[in-house]
Amino acid sequence: MEAVLRRSIGLVPLPPHPPARASNGTVARLNFTQTHWQSWQFSVCAPVVALASFSSRSSRVARGRCRVHAAASNKTVANKLSLPPGKPGNAFLDLLKYVKDPDGFIATQVKNYGPVFQMNYFGRKTVIVGGADGVLGFTSAEKEITKSALPDTFSQLHTAYGTMNQAGKIHKSSRVNLISAALCEEAFDAFLPVIRRRCVDFLDSLESRGTFFPAQEFKDWSVALFAELFTGIPFDDEMKRLLYTYNEGLYGLVPLKLPFTAFGRGFKAKDELVKRLRKQIEDLKRTGQIEEPQYAALRRLMKSKDENGEPWSMDHVATSAMIMVWGAYVELASLLADAIYLTASYPEVREKAFAEASGAPAATQSELKKLRYLQGILDETLRVKPPSGGGFRLAEEDLEIAGYRIPKGFVVSADPRITNMDPELHPDPLSFNPDRFVECPATSLPKGTWFPGGIGLHGCPGIPLAMLISKVFLADFVQRFKNWQPTSASKGKEGWVTIPIRILGDKYEMEVTKR
Repeated sequence: MEAVLRRSIGLVPLPPHPPARASNGTVARLNFTQTHWQSWQFSVCAPVVALASFSSRSSRVARGRCRVHAAASNKTVANKLSLPPGKPGNAFLDLLKYVKDPDGFIATQVKNYGPVFQMNYFGRKTVIVGGADGVLGFTSAEKEITKSALPDTFSQLHTAYGTMNQAGKIHKSSRVNLISAALCEEAFDAFLPVIRRRCVDFLDSLESRGTFFPAQEFKDWSVALFAELFTGIPFDDEMKRLLYTYNEGLYGLVPLKLPFTAFGRGFKAKDELVKRLRKQIEDLKRTGQIEEPQYAALRRLMKSKDENGEPWSMDHVATSAMIMVWGAYVELASLLADAIYLTASYPEVREKAFAEASGAPAATQSELKKLRYLQGILDETLRVKPPSGGGFRLAEEDLEIAGYRIPKGFVVSADPRITNMDPELHPDPLSFNPDRFVECPATSLPKGTWFPGGIGLHGCPGIPLAMLISKVFLADFVQRFKNWQPTSASKGKEGWVTIPIRILGDKYEMEVTKR
């Protein structure tokens, strides 16, 4: 795979089409930008010129971007453009290939066609967009691709209250409400003592046991944590089971509400979980307990108003609270499990993390932000083991992105995995090296090349909280344990779950050695 990524630009010819131009007249720095792939069509010297420009103009050129716009504003021009390269094959066979190895499938398409290409994704004609030019084109055209293209099972179970199903003023209003309730600096300050207590409880238990199952235990722990942070209401075993059943239903293939389908079971679980939450919230309000400190985020959520200024209904509040816990738990579990898994193979990484965590206080948000090496571990984990690809939107008009025509009715997705493995951005991209993000923080990367939580209007607003929790956890973890490895029974048996969120298998067990 790395050999593929290191190939010189332009060695795979593409159908001719007009080149994308950077707004400052330069060629973008990225190895996989659409500008480079297109320039090959006009001159065999273009790759040499482009590669030479990397060293002489990298800092200035990296900010270059091609001008892209919705084809709705210029349909005549858009209609003359070619479709993205790619040969969507048999929908079923493509799906099997993707599910078996999502990253390898995407890498093969990039090798064959460049960073913007067509494919079949869950039976729908889809354009995957990568590289700085393509991603910036996606965000520029996003106002024309506001409609969700998620599977019907997901859309129904996500409900009308779920932001992934929303667009326009409704979506904007919902995001503001959710961020104000639980995803802002004020909320984080209140969350820190709870996060620390939960981390201590988990790690005390791990010290006494010596072994654990990262994926399953982090999922259970994350559900309990986010339920407490977002609602103040403990999720008992039955509520946890309902949430997991709901999650399975979201990705069911058959949208029939029948007892023997994952979708049917998920729908029933959703209704029961929302009913339980609604009753508990109403009881808290009736008894006055809602004013207690642990319910602060829930109180803020209950004050939410819709795009017309009308207060949210209790059903809206309860459903949104459930979706918030659902949306956060598996992402955090994935990040923590993958970080522990990856660092197990790198003693020098573990020792650097220990040196940083033991040498600096980390009691406040500002102090946690100074833990740059731990941040590097988390960013490198998201680069090497991204939890998923991009979100999926439906082109409601013909669009132009990165010099290509995207026909109405196509699904469009900006995929972070393409630039994550760009050797011009990340030398030796297959290696796990947190120092790369210490030397060049993610915030300094060219625009459109780093978006682990998605990009644009539907980018995940919970990434800062996930990072905060993960830093608190890792800082304590590396100070307690000097080594962690898979048990002999689990070596080579990771059992990766790749769809919808990448995470270790539940049966993968690790053992820890105390300092």
